[in-house]
Amino acid sequence: ALSLSFLFIVVFVILGELTIDPLFRLMGARGEVLDMVRSYMRIWYAGLIFVVFPMVGNNAIRALGDTKTPGIIMMIAGLVNTAVDPLLIFGLGPFPRWGIAGAAVATVFARSITFAVAMYVLVRRERIVSFKRAPFAEVLTSWKQILFVGGPAAVTRIIFPVAVGIVTALLAVVGPHAVAGFGVAAKVEGFALLFTFAMSAVMAPFAGQNYGAQKIDRIRDAITFTSKVSMGIGLVLLAILFVLARPIASLFSRDPAVIEVSVLYFRVVPVVYGLIGVFGICSMVLNALNRPLEATGLSIFHMFVLYIPLAFLGRFLMGTLGIFIGIALSAAIAGPLSYLFVRRLLNRLSPPDPA
Repeated sequence: ALSLSFLFIVVFVILGELTIDPLFRLMGARGEVLDMVRSYMRIWYAGLIFVVFPMVGNNAIRALGDTKTPGIIMMIAGLVNTAVDPLLIFGLGPFPRWGIAGAAVATVFARSITFAVAMYVLVRRERIVSFKRAPFAEVLTSWKQILFVGGPAAVTRIIFPVAVGIVTALLAVVGPHAVAGFGVAAKVEGFALLFTFAMSAVMAPFAGQNYGAQKIDRIRDAITFTSKVSMGIGLVLLAILFVLARPIASLFSRDPAVIEVSVLYFRVVPVVYGLIGVFGICSMVLNALNRPLEATGLSIFHMFVLYIPLAFLGRFLMGTLGIFIGIALSAAIAGPLSYLFVRRLLNRLSPPDPA
């Protein structure tokens, strides 16, 4: 898996560097905004190995039955990223003021910590990573097995950034302050949903192990429990972000226009944070049940049937507020539908009761 990831990283870095300008122009970036995009993306691409390898490594660690270590790794990364961001963006204290490039450096730095810890666990503690040369036929067979699930999962991962890019293009029409405010909100959101994302990631090995043992009832009970926990976490996050929206946004920007956009986002989209978690849980379970195409289909439905059209409609009707309402509505529909879909699938997979 690591060798295949490295191959994709090399290809992606080359393609990414060559397509920064045309891709982000397509999203509506021009002038100063495009300059900031270049500053951020070139650093992010350079550190891509620190982003991808921990994802693969953490999933391998979870598959071994250790769900605590990946959760700790992800939490540390989020805390470090959040702490270092304002230092390097605004040049607080002895730190240099790097602006948007500082945000990229902070992200790569936080990810490099997860990379180091994940590799230590895999190589030194679990001893499941070998640097010995394997026969190419054996490697190719492993790659095929990984790509059967990983291919659709990769498409799913691509769908969300594409959809966010389109929304960013909609906001770019409003102005740079709207894009910046959305960026601040997205950063905070990534940290706020860290526990929910970690919980959904844990569901993959749990569901896979129980599916192999034909203990479908345990998977069903786990989905019910984690979905309830996700909804509870969502309510807590809604209360926190609604009350502290302005102070939190002010930590990342001093521009009143940027702060207002972030505050608007924090008081609309967190309403569905719980359902965003439910959707993530269901997607992970589908992959674990060897149903990657269904998981990808749900993501396509969410992003291209709901998220983007509702954002466009909201932009037309209510401007920036309408875009954020459209984002919230898409999750409000996709979350419950994904839950019902997975529950019905598990009912079909359940072994018949002995007569």
